[in-house]
Amino acid sequence: MKKLWGNRLKSLSILLITLCNITVVQAAPAYNPNASPSDMAAILDGPGLSVSNLSITRGVTQQYGVFTQGGSVWGTDTGVFLNTGNLGSIQAPNSGSAYSHNTKGQYLDPDLSRISAKAKYDPVLMEFDINPQGDRVNFVFAFGSDEYPEYVCSSFNDAFGLFVSGPGLNGVRNAAFVPGTGDAIAVNNVNAGSPGINADGAACNLNNATYFVNNGNSSAATQLDGYTRPMTASLEGLIPGQTYHVKLALADAGDPAYDSGAFFKWLSSTKSQPVDLSLNISTNQVAPAWNSEVEISYTVENTSANATSLVQVGLVWPAGLVWVGDDSAGSYNPATGIWDADVIPANASKTLKIRARVGTASNYRLDGEIHFAFNQDPDSTPFNRSSHPYEDDTAALMLYPIDKPVNSAPMITSYGGAASANISTPENSQAVTTITAEDADGDAVTYRLGTEVDEHLFQINTNSGKLAFIKPPDYEDPKDSNQDNLYILTVIATDGVNETTQLLFVTVTNVLENSPPKIVSEAGEPGTTLSMLENLQVAATITAEDADGDPIAYSISGGEDAALFQISNSGILSFMVAPDYEKPLDENKDNIYVVIVTANDGFYSVSQTMNIRVSDVFENLAPEINSYSGVAAVNVSTPENKKEAGVVTAIDPNAESLIYSISGGADAALFSINSATGVLDFVTAPDYENPKDSNRDNSYVVVVSATDVGGLSASQTLTIQVTDVDDLPFVNLNLRVFLQGAYSASSKVMRGDLHRLGILPVLQPYGELKTAFGYASSSDMVSPFDYKGKETASAAVLAAEGGNAPVDWVLVEVRDASDPSKRIGVAAGLLQRDGDIVDAKTGTNVLSVWNVIEDAPYYVMVRHRNHLAIMTTAPLTLSRSPTMVDFTLPSTPVYGGSRARLESGDTALMWTGDANNSNTVIANGPGSDSNVLLGAVLVAPENTKVNAAFRLPGYYSTDFNLDGATLYTGPSNDINLMLGNILMHPGNTSFSGNYIIRGNAPI
Repeated sequence: MKKLWGNRLKSLSILLITLCNITVVQAAPAYNPNASPSDMAAILDGPGLSVSNLSITRGVTQQYGVFTQGGSVWGTDTGVFLNTGNLGSIQAPNSGSAYSHNTKGQYLDPDLSRISAKAKYDPVLMEFDINPQGDRVNFVFAFGSDEYPEYVCSSFNDAFGLFVSGPGLNGVRNAAFVPGTGDAIAVNNVNAGSPGINADGAACNLNNATYFVNNGNSSAATQLDGYTRPMTASLEGLIPGQTYHVKLALADAGDPAYDSGAFFKWLSSTKSQPVDLSLNISTNQVAPAWNSEVEISYTVENTSANATSLVQVGLVWPAGLVWVGDDSAGSYNPATGIWDADVIPANASKTLKIRARVGTASNYRLDGEIHFAFNQDPDSTPFNRSSHPYEDDTAALMLYPIDKPVNSAPMITSYGGAASANISTPENSQAVTTITAEDADGDAVTYRLGTEVDEHLFQINTNSGKLAFIKPPDYEDPKDSNQDNLYILTVIATDGVNETTQLLFVTVTNVLENSPPKIVSEAGEPGTTLSMLENLQVAATITAEDADGDPIAYSISGGEDAALFQISNSGILSFMVAPDYEKPLDENKDNIYVVIVTANDGFYSVSQTMNIRVSDVFENLAPEINSYSGVAAVNVSTPENKKEAGVVTAIDPNAESLIYSISGGADAALFSINSATGVLDFVTAPDYENPKDSNRDNSYVVVVSATDVGGLSASQTLTIQVTDVDDLPFVNLNLRVFLQGAYSASSKVMRGDLHRLGILPVLQPYGELKTAFGYASSSDMVSPFDYKGKETASAAVLAAEGGNAPVDWVLVEVRDASDPSKRIGVAAGLLQRDGDIVDAKTGTNVLSVWNVIEDAPYYVMVRHRNHLAIMTTAPLTLSRSPTMVDFTLPSTPVYGGSRARLESGDTALMWTGDANNSNTVIANGPGSDSNVLLGAVLVAPENTKVNAAFRLPGYYSTDFNLDGATLYTGPSNDINLMLGNILMHPGNTSFSGNYIIRGNAPI
């Protein structure tokens, strides 16, 4: 190996010295190393896909760029090149057998290394993204190297890879393979079929000689000693419309000597659904006369059951064969030789006919190849014409011109054979005349048109000479060059060698005719969609014009919604009834009304389908009072001594916020109202014995209004009858408390799941077992709380959010100062998430407790249906001025000391776990609260499988954490909360599971 490497360096040194004394002459192909990434992306962007984000990630100037005039070498005129040296490595001529340029770059690409393990010298990498329309990507490329032929089957295995990655592909896939094989593109895989003189035993494949061209020295093609014919490689398994990453990688292997190159026409995308296309070339004269015209036909035939599209055919013509004309209507470009045949239906064909003039050469070879179709053609390989000339996507034709006697030009005989003729034809008629000619040599005569003046408006039958307008002429709308109804054209008769012309002047004459009217208003456009606002009747004004000046009558002639419209004599189209966006009446209720209008001039009619789109208009609707069944004037009653008079509620159809106010009534000045909630209060609690209403009969009249943002309002008149009650004494309390289990230390508030889940009772629950504990069929059993109060939560209080949202009902009790086991007064209140106990009707945090004589000492107690009660440590003097007791603070002393509740940091909570109101929390033994919890789960009717892990939803005293469900086992169960209290209780010094937590408050 050292000897071989030394020989390579010696050859390289000699070559570099020689290059210093020669001038390189650049010949075709030509290379541009200054092309921008966008220039290269545009070339690689072939049919069926798009290329984006192109960049050169490895390589230096002259290692990449764009080439032109490459058809004779690389199989395509224009493309993108990569090389492992500089321009001298690839451009002609082949001035030496061992040209090299060392870029001094080294990088072993991990993907390329799988092809050639030592390919790390002079690397060049181009990367970009593609978005294919089909499920295959195809690459047209050629590869060449100066390692040929000496280093075939050696470790100096210069290699090229084309790597693709993305959705649906397993890792990175190499698409650069010899067609029909799994052989990667490398010197050792594509070669002349025999090892080189410097072969060193490296693995190689000598079976791909079909694709190899031995360039030799002094060649004008390229500096590279060998290269491949153009090849098309494909990779399937792509997902159409997805983005894939492509990397083109080229590098020298073993050392930086002897460069290589890769040359690309484009990338394209096809779909795997197969078609079978074939190309055929034919002519009307295989042996035409010198300097005569021939007709050459190219036919693409699709013999499969699938149609295909984007079909592109490349035609190769020899020098001396001159294009004269064709029937492609612009789909064939004679400058590039590309015929865009596009769609070829299933089991169908498409033919291109070209007229060409031959010279005097002995023969002309015409070649053609199908370059692209959007569907895969399994038996064809595009751009492989030179290596696979017998595939059916490739065709060739030979012409053999011969020297014939002098040919006489045909003689036009129509119109006396005059050089020019005048013809008159009426408007609206296509046929003009028939041109005739004779040929003295007996040659077949064909006809065509010139291209000077108005020929583009005519057509002529090639064989019969029948001349006609392409479209019938209109005298009122002439299309000739100077718009005077005189059309000038030249007709040509040819025998394939010579031709004769005749100049025609075709005058179009006027014909008396009635023209149909034409709708010229906006509705005249096909499929017109007009927009209008709801609540209006006029939809559009239809305007039509008549070229003959005839009067026009308008009518409605059809449409799904015709019955909803009317049209006036002047063309005003309107709805019978103004449309309502909120209540569409059109056929499919989408507010798009379809109607057909017709304009008639007495002879002809013209119709137009119109789509009338009705748009929404904001309509501010007045609020609607719904309190007290929405009655405009209601009578309500309230006991004396209470400020609360009632609650007025309303809804707004536009979902706007409402403001409540007092808007009238004889006694309006005696009331106040909460503008947001509608809660109506007396300014001063009424006294039955001392009425303040206008006529002193204890019947107070007030008018309350609800007003929306737009200023619309609704009112309700309330006549409030104040009733006499015994003047019971009462005191006011302002209390706060936290319930363990429901409280969150992180958010500093309690959960509100009971109301959120819709299971919190509206009526206070402490009147019976069923409502207090959740036991079924217990309405006739006395509740241990012994309280039958009718406190009911108002909708406004239940609708509160945030910290004011409801948690659960609690009992507030006032106890005797000398005997705290004796209850003096009691009231039920709603506990909010932030710890406030509020009046369930009004939401105020001042709670009144009746039958309590004011200005006297009392204990204050708070009870809950599954928590141990708490009570003040000593009696407090209570009055109608609210007394504040904040049981959430450890600094507030309670009856029984610190063990009477759970105290943690700056927060105090009521102990949870008393499921049976025994004033104890017990895990095991008689009166066990855990047994109550388990029993509730097991006997629940919905627990059909008597499963201890069943989640029992509902308002139960066994729901210790107040999340709306009882759970004996599993995540977020209730039993662990109770057991934790028992084991960690300050009094349970032995951490016994049989410890009993006893309530300190005397209930």
